[in-house]
Amino acid sequence: MVLMGSAIGTCEEVVEHLLAQGEKVGVLKVRLFRPFSARRLLAELPQSARSIAVLDRTKEPGALAEPLYLDVMTALAEAFSCGEREIMPRVIGGRYGLSSKEFGPECALAVFNELRAESPKPRFTVGIYDDVTNLSLPLPENTLHSGAKLEALFTGWVAMAPSLPPKTILKLSAMLPLVRAGLLCLRFQKGRRTDGVAFTRQRTSYSFRLSGPSGRFRRLPPASIY
Repeated sequence: MVLMGSAIGTCEEVVEHLLAQGEKVGVLKVRLFRPFSARRLLAELPQSARSIAVLDRTKEPGALAEPLYLDVMTALAEAFSCGEREIMPRVIGGRYGLSSKEFGPECALAVFNELRAESPKPRFTVGIYDDVTNLSLPLPENTLHSGAKLEALFTGWVAMAPSLPPKTILKLSAMLPLVRAGLLCLRFQKGRRTDGVAFTRQRTSYSFRLSGPSGRFRRLPPASIY
Protein backbone atom coordinates (compact mmCIF):
# COMPACT_ATOMS: atom_id res chain seq x y z
CA MET A 1 0.00 0.00 0.00
CA VAL A 2 1.32 3.45 -0.93
CA LEU A 3 -0.03 6.59 0.72
CA MET A 4 0.87 9.77 2.58
CA GLY A 5 -0.61 11.75 5.42
CA SER A 6 -2.24 10.92 8.74
CA ALA A 7 -3.52 7.48 7.66
CA ILE A 8 0.04 6.11 7.68
CA GLY A 9 -0.06 5.28 11.38
CA THR A 10 -3.28 3.32 11.01
CA CYS A 11 -1.88 1.35 8.07
CA GLU A 12 1.32 0.57 9.98
CA GLU A 13 -0.67 -0.98 12.83
CA VAL A 14 -2.70 -3.08 10.39
CA VAL A 15 0.45 -4.20 8.56
CA GLU A 16 2.10 -5.28 11.82
CA HIS A 17 -1.05 -7.23 12.70
CA LEU A 18 -1.14 -8.98 9.31
CA LEU A 19 2.60 -9.72 9.32
CA ALA A 20 2.18 -11.45 12.68
CA GLN A 21 -0.40 -13.68 10.99
CA GLY A 22 1.99 -14.58 8.18
CA GLU A 23 0.59 -12.22 5.53
CA LYS A 24 2.99 -10.74 2.98
CA VAL A 25 2.00 -7.08 3.10
CA GLY A 26 3.68 -3.72 3.55
CA VAL A 27 3.14 0.03 3.52
CA LEU A 28 5.25 2.62 1.71
CA LYS A 29 5.09 6.12 3.20
CA VAL A 30 5.47 9.13 0.91
CA ARG A 31 6.98 11.96 2.96
CA LEU A 32 7.54 14.51 0.18
CA PHE A 33 5.09 14.81 -2.69
CA ARG A 34 6.63 17.64 -4.69
CA PRO A 35 9.14 17.31 -6.19
CA PHE A 36 8.20 13.65 -6.57
CA SER A 37 11.22 11.30 -6.54
CA ALA A 38 10.52 8.27 -8.73
CA ARG A 39 14.04 6.96 -8.07
CA ARG A 40 13.54 6.79 -4.30
CA LEU A 41 10.06 5.32 -4.70
CA LEU A 42 11.38 2.47 -6.85
CA ALA A 43 14.32 1.92 -4.48
CA GLU A 44 11.94 1.35 -1.55
CA LEU A 45 9.33 -0.64 -3.48
CA PRO A 46 10.32 -4.34 -3.47
CA GLN A 47 10.67 -6.10 -6.81
CA SER A 48 8.55 -8.88 -5.34
CA ALA A 49 5.49 -6.62 -5.03
CA ARG A 50 2.75 -7.97 -7.28
CA SER A 51 -0.29 -5.92 -6.19
CA ILE A 52 -0.22 -2.29 -5.05
CA ALA A 53 -2.96 0.00 -3.78
CA VAL A 54 -2.32 3.74 -3.92
CA LEU A 55 -4.50 5.88 -1.67
CA ASP A 56 -5.24 9.55 -2.28
CA ARG A 57 -7.11 11.85 0.07
CA THR A 58 -8.51 13.93 -2.74
CA LYS A 59 -10.91 13.76 -5.65
CA GLU A 60 -10.20 15.26 -9.05
CA PRO A 61 -13.26 15.07 -11.33
CA GLY A 62 -12.26 15.01 -14.99
CA ALA A 63 -8.81 13.54 -14.37
CA LEU A 64 -7.88 9.98 -15.26
CA ALA A 65 -7.01 9.33 -11.61
CA GLU A 66 -5.77 11.05 -8.49
CA PRO A 67 -2.28 12.68 -8.27
CA LEU A 68 -0.34 10.17 -6.18
CA TYR A 69 -1.75 7.23 -8.13
CA LEU A 70 -0.70 8.82 -11.44
CA ASP A 71 2.84 9.49 -10.18
CA VAL A 72 3.27 5.94 -8.88
CA MET A 73 1.92 4.46 -12.11
CA THR A 74 4.19 6.65 -14.23
CA ALA A 75 7.26 5.70 -12.18
CA LEU A 76 6.48 1.98 -12.45
CA ALA A 77 5.60 2.10 -16.16
CA GLU A 78 8.78 3.98 -17.09
CA ALA A 79 10.94 1.62 -15.03
CA PHE A 80 9.27 -1.39 -16.67
CA SER A 81 9.64 0.00 -20.21
CA CYS A 82 13.33 0.78 -19.59
CA GLY A 83 13.99 -2.72 -18.29
CA GLU A 84 14.71 -1.59 -14.72
CA ARG A 85 11.91 -3.80 -13.39
CA GLU A 86 11.14 -7.25 -14.72
CA ILE A 87 7.48 -7.33 -13.70
CA MET A 88 4.83 -4.62 -13.85
CA PRO A 89 2.69 -5.04 -10.73
CA ARG A 90 -1.07 -4.60 -10.69
CA VAL A 91 -1.84 -1.13 -9.33
CA ILE A 92 -5.23 0.06 -8.10
CA GLY A 93 -6.16 3.49 -6.77
CA GLY A 94 -8.54 4.52 -4.03
CA ARG A 95 -9.89 7.58 -2.26
CA TYR A 96 -10.27 7.95 1.48
CA GLY A 97 -10.88 10.60 4.12
CA LEU A 98 -13.04 12.89 1.98
CA SER A 99 -15.29 15.23 4.01
CA SER A 100 -13.27 14.31 7.12
CA LYS A 101 -14.43 10.69 7.02
CA GLU A 102 -12.50 8.60 9.52
CA PHE A 103 -9.91 6.12 8.23
CA GLY A 104 -9.79 3.29 10.74
CA PRO A 105 -8.14 -0.14 10.80
CA GLU A 106 -11.17 -1.68 9.11
CA CYS A 107 -10.56 0.60 6.11
CA ALA A 108 -6.97 -0.60 5.72
CA LEU A 109 -8.14 -4.20 6.08
CA ALA A 110 -10.72 -3.59 3.34
CA VAL A 111 -8.00 -2.37 0.97
CA PHE A 112 -5.82 -5.43 1.59
CA ASN A 113 -8.87 -7.66 1.08
CA GLU A 114 -9.48 -5.97 -2.26
CA LEU A 115 -5.86 -6.56 -3.31
CA ARG A 116 -6.33 -10.30 -2.66
CA ALA A 117 -9.32 -10.48 -5.03
CA GLU A 118 -8.86 -12.07 -8.45
CA SER A 119 -10.25 -8.96 -10.18
CA PRO A 120 -9.89 -6.00 -7.81
CA LYS A 121 -11.57 -2.71 -8.62
CA PRO A 122 -9.15 -0.42 -10.46
CA ARG A 123 -10.79 2.56 -8.69
CA PHE A 124 -12.49 2.49 -5.31
CA THR A 125 -13.44 4.52 -2.27
CA VAL A 126 -12.99 3.33 1.31
CA GLY A 127 -14.63 4.62 4.46
CA ILE A 128 -17.09 6.56 2.30
CA TYR A 129 -20.50 5.38 1.15
CA ASP A 130 -20.59 6.28 -2.54
CA ASP A 131 -24.12 5.73 -3.83
CA VAL A 132 -23.31 7.39 -7.17
CA THR A 133 -20.45 5.27 -8.51
CA ASN A 134 -20.98 2.30 -6.15
CA LEU A 135 -17.22 1.94 -5.79
CA SER A 136 -17.21 1.72 -1.99
CA LEU A 137 -15.39 -1.23 -0.46
CA PRO A 138 -17.22 -3.31 2.16
CA LEU A 139 -15.66 -2.80 5.57
CA PRO A 140 -14.73 -5.98 7.47
CA GLU A 141 -14.77 -6.32 11.23
CA ASN A 142 -11.84 -4.70 13.01
CA THR A 143 -9.86 -7.70 14.29
CA LEU A 144 -6.95 -5.74 15.76
CA HIS A 145 -6.37 -6.28 19.46
CA SER A 146 -6.69 -3.19 21.66
CA GLY A 147 -4.66 -3.08 24.84
CA ALA A 148 -6.17 0.18 26.05
CA LYS A 149 -7.29 0.24 29.69
CA LEU A 150 -8.95 3.65 29.54
CA GLU A 151 -10.71 5.35 26.66
CA ALA A 152 -11.24 9.10 26.36
CA LEU A 153 -13.13 11.10 23.77
CA PHE A 154 -12.08 14.70 23.15
CA THR A 155 -14.83 16.94 21.82
CA GLY A 156 -14.58 20.51 20.58
CA TRP A 157 -17.17 23.07 19.59
CA VAL A 158 -16.35 25.28 16.63
CA ALA A 159 -18.61 28.12 17.76
CA MET A 160 -17.00 28.28 21.22
CA ALA A 161 -13.42 27.33 20.50
CA PRO A 162 -12.25 27.39 16.84
CA SER A 163 -8.99 25.75 17.86
CA LEU A 164 -7.36 24.51 21.02
CA PRO A 165 -4.64 26.78 22.41
CA PRO A 166 -1.08 25.58 21.83
CA LYS A 167 -0.43 25.12 25.56
CA THR A 168 -3.40 22.78 25.82
CA ILE A 169 -2.12 20.69 22.93
CA LEU A 170 1.32 20.50 24.55
CA LYS A 171 -0.20 19.32 27.81
CA LEU A 172 -2.26 16.72 26.00
CA SER A 173 0.89 15.48 24.31
CA ALA A 174 2.18 14.59 27.79
CA MET A 175 -0.37 11.77 27.71
CA LEU A 176 1.33 10.14 24.72
CA PRO A 177 3.53 7.81 26.83
CA LEU A 178 0.33 6.40 28.35
CA VAL A 179 -1.08 5.95 24.87
CA ARG A 180 2.03 4.14 23.64
CA ALA A 181 1.96 1.92 26.73
CA GLY A 182 -1.59 0.92 25.94
CA LEU A 183 -2.97 2.46 29.13
CA LEU A 184 -4.89 5.26 27.45
CA CYS A 185 -6.77 5.43 24.16
CA LEU A 186 -7.36 8.90 22.70
CA ARG A 187 -10.01 9.63 20.09
CA PHE A 188 -10.73 13.06 18.63
CA GLN A 189 -14.12 13.97 17.24
CA LYS A 190 -15.63 17.15 15.85
CA GLY A 191 -19.31 17.87 16.36
CA ARG A 192 -21.82 17.65 19.13
CA ARG A 193 -21.01 16.98 22.77
CA THR A 194 -20.57 13.38 23.87
CA ASP A 195 -19.53 11.68 27.10
CA GLY A 196 -15.87 11.12 27.78
CA VAL A 197 -13.55 14.09 27.83
CA ALA A 198 -15.29 17.41 27.25
CA PHE A 199 -13.58 20.77 26.84
CA THR A 200 -15.39 23.75 28.31
CA ARG A 201 -14.39 27.36 27.76
CA GLN A 202 -14.31 29.64 30.81
CA ARG A 203 -13.24 33.10 29.75
CA THR A 204 -9.76 32.50 28.30
CA SER A 205 -8.93 29.21 30.01
CA TYR A 206 -9.88 25.63 29.28
CA SER A 207 -10.67 22.72 31.53
CA PHE A 208 -11.68 19.15 30.80
CA ARG A 209 -13.23 16.18 32.50
CA LEU A 210 -11.86 12.69 32.18
CA SER A 211 -14.05 9.65 32.64
CA GLY A 212 -12.61 6.34 33.74
CA PRO A 213 -13.87 2.79 33.21
CA SER A 214 -16.64 3.35 35.77
CA GLY A 215 -18.01 6.26 33.76
CA ARG A 216 -17.63 8.71 36.64
CA PHE A 217 -16.11 12.08 35.85
CA ARG A 218 -13.05 13.50 37.56
CA ARG A 219 -12.83 17.26 37.19
CA LEU A 220 -9.40 18.64 36.32
CA PRO A 221 -8.86 22.38 36.96
CA PRO A 222 -7.51 24.67 34.22
CA ALA A 223 -4.24 24.94 36.15
CA SER A 224 -3.56 21.28 35.48
CA ILE A 225 -3.69 21.98 31.75
CA TYR A 226 -1.63 25.13 31.70
